[in-house]
Amino acid sequence: MTPHGSPAALTRRQAAETLGVSLATLDRLVARGELPPPRRVSVGAPRYLAAELADWLAARPPVRPGARR
Repeated sequence: MTPHGSPAALTRRQAAETLGVSLATLDRLVARGELPPPRRVSVGAPRYLAAELADWLAARPPVRPGARR
């Protein structure tokens, strides 16, 4: 858990919700190398690190309302 009570390692669905993207977009971002890949915490349990996702979001330029990426 992070100091704010949220999990430090997120499932694929939680990561997509955190970033505000669909599961397909999350997969595309990872496949293109634009987003850090999930870590394998155990067999069949990939997890995205919340800190890495926060860093990725902070590094993105702001999006104008109605603009498409």
